[in-house]
Amino acid sequence: MKMALARLAPNGLGEGSIVAAAPAIANAIYQATGVRIKTLPLTPERVWRALRDR
Repeated sequence: MKMALARLAPNGLGEGSIVAAAPAIANAIYQATGVRIKTLPLTPERVWRALRDR
């Protein structure tokens, strides 16, 4: 068995798509409700409180 040497540290292939998921969900909530939530994580309770307090 041979190991390939690389200059960069190994990382997962799916990590790049995770970066855009939270902003996309936050924008979808804003488009549907008119309430902008700027803090993460976007929990159901946080969304409910933002809707209640608007």
